[in-house]
Amino acid sequence: MSALKDAPTIMWRESRFLRRNPVPIVLGFVNPILWLLLFGSMFYNLARFPGFPAPNYTTFLVPGILAMNAVARGLISCFNLTWHRYYGFLDKILVAPISRTSIFVGQATVTILFGVVESLVIMGVGALMGMHNVTGLAGIPLIIVVYVAVELIFISLSMMMINFVPEQFIGFLQLLILPPVFLSSALFPIEFAPRFIRTIARFNPITYAVEAMRTVLIDGLGWNDYLWRLGVVLAVAAVFLFLSHRVFIKGVSAKEE
Repeated sequence: MSALKDAPTIMWRESRFLRRNPVPIVLGFVNPILWLLLFGSMFYNLARFPGFPAPNYTTFLVPGILAMNAVARGLISCFNLTWHRYYGFLDKILVAPISRTSIFVGQATVTILFGVVESLVIMGVGALMGMHNVTGLAGIPLIIVVYVAVELIFISLSMMMINFVPEQFIGFLQLLILPPVFLSSALFPIEFAPRFIRTIARFNPITYAVEAMRTVLIDGLGWNDYLWRLGVVLAVAAVFLFLSHRVFIKGVSAKEE
């Protein structure tokens, strides 16, 4: 309970930092829209191929861009803390009488809130580009739930890097952001991919996330298909959250010592 009580303090601190340095917020909106416009234009005619699993490429692409944004937003969530830890600013928080878990919860909550707003903007732009959504507004919360689940996985990975110096953190960001997306069905139908990519994609939670979102957009409220795919993503998120919380608390405690 102490973590939940103290988390708003961390959220306020992070929000104030972002207000003073709004570049990450601006880029968080611009980057996925650029990807959506770029890929949506370049591969628009891909939907004409026999067996393409969506009414048009934009409808297929939007869930992939949402997943990509969740990966990127989640992975950069701990960068500020890593920077502050390296240069000693985190010490001011650690000497305060607050729960260490609240740092984890507050940072993750701010990331999720900004990510949800970005996902709504992405879906709005997708609708303007011709995205089909057979469930209408009723399906948007279902898509948001999947988005948040993916974000939690990569927030967890980010929190595990609390002990990294900023240069190491940036290096791992470059390694981790794009490969999970391209080794899934986020941008192209998995049936069109080479066999080794199809094999990897079957074990990639992003594949299950984008397929769950596409189920909502294309097939409607097919609960069986949606729920089991969401269940896979949530199970992975739960494991990563458990592990990352332990690593994060240990890393923060090591700084105190």
